[in-house]
Amino acid sequence: MPACRLPLRTAWTVHDHEKSVLVSCDKTSAPEYGRKWSLAVRIRGESLQENYFIREAAIRFVRKENSKGTVNWIADYPSGAPMLPKCAVPLAAEWREKGVRPSVTVICRHAVDTEWGEKKWRVKVPVF
Repeated sequence: MPACRLPLRTAWTVHDHEKSVLVSCDKTSAPEYGRKWSLAVRIRGESLQENYFIREAAIRFVRKENSKGTVNWIADYPSGAPMLPKCAVPLAAEWREKGVRPSVTVICRHAVDTEWGEKKWRVKVPVF
C-alpha cells in the first residue's frame, strides 16, 4: 500500500465472515497508485471468544427447549457481533426475560484473564 498523508482511520467490520479491523487511508502520498485505499485485517487471538461457540451454545439450548414441544425456534448469532473475552468454563444459556422479543442469553461465568478486565459476560442471541 502507498504511504498515507493523513492519519489512518480504523473501524470494526466483517470480512469473509470473520471479525476484522478496516484500516483506511483517504489521501496517499503516491496518487499514481490510487488516491485512497482500505485494507481489512483479520483479528485472531487466544483470548477472544469465537462467535461460532456462542451461536452453538444458543442453538443447543433452543433445540432442548424445542424438544419440550412448546416452541419451535431457531437461534442465530451474527458473525459481526462485538468481540468478547474467551470463556474459561462451558457456556450456559437461558431465555431472556419474558415480555420482550424472544431471545436467548448466552452466559460466560468466568472469562480468561484479559486486559479488558471483564471476568464474566452475557450476550443476547436473537431467535426467530
